[in-house]
Amino acid sequence: MKLKANFKNGMILGEVIFAFFLCGILLGISIYMFKSNDVSKTPYIYSVLKNLPNVNKVIMQECYEEGFCSNYTELPDNVNEYCERLANNLVTTGAVNCSTGGDASISAYGKGQNLRLANGSSFYGLSPRDGWDIVRFDGRDINYYLDVYIDINGANNGDNVLGTDIFPIRIFKNGAVVPSVDFYNNFDARDDEEFFAYRILLNKALNEDNPNSRVIEVVDARTPDEISDELPFREKVSLKEAICTTNPELFKRYFQGEVCDGYTILPACNFDSGDSQKYPHLNDKSAYCTFEPVKPRGSGIFKIFGI
Repeated sequence: MKLKANFKNGMILGEVIFAFFLCGILLGISIYMFKSNDVSKTPYIYSVLKNLPNVNKVIMQECYEEGFCSNYTELPDNVNEYCERLANNLVTTGAVNCSTGGDASISAYGKGQNLRLANGSSFYGLSPRDGWDIVRFDGRDINYYLDVYIDINGANNGDNVLGTDIFPIRIFKNGAVVPSVDFYNNFDARDDEEFFAYRILLNKALNEDNPNSRVIEVVDARTPDEISDELPFREKVSLKEAICTTNPELFKRYFQGEVCDGYTILPACNFDSGDSQKYPHLNDKSAYCTFEPVKPRGSGIFKIFGI
């Protein structure tokens, strides 16, 4: 009788297997429920912002060496030429369309892709064009750019909707790449710090005796009010905040004279009228603040734990 009681209180192998199977189903459902779109968005977005400028440098150099470019600090004048060279320097799949398709006005609907990368993402808006768009300020041409779109899952997948799987980026003729804005569809990636995260960096001399030895530090992006409120160190910010709190004039060069309303320069980056007692590096004439894209915050089930 005792033996029978022990058998009744235990679990047979089939019950154990069923329990594991049930746990697997519940885990799958919970992950699906908590999973947000940025799980799949962030790697592609970050990859473009981080790696495309390096690809552009290679294109500049090869274009100059082959005689197609007048100097090695700018991308080709012909946008179709740039599109072709971009495709040659990236791992693409399928057809490359640099002379037809890719019209930015229809890119938000997932049509007319110029090229598709091996990771499944696509580019739109590289052609057809008359040439590079111009940033004019005070009657001068101060910058040249292309507003294009990246579709993180390609033209034939996903919703093909701005902010969901299609995002605007701006490629400058000097090779820089930043998030952009689509005024027609009222979508501004420049204010987004969730998917387009940046951090502010201070580049300064090691000390007065070692001006050529550089030190790079991450700057605390908190405003004086946030510091007074004893909020924790803040690293990740949007592109607009990164520019407007370090070099507001740069925002005009990037985006047709737009101004940085509502932002003030961070004390650590205010080299014109900063507090050199609290920030000795402000006396360093070679010091400067800059910014770079960083991996966005984790998401999905990990987001619950603030990772």
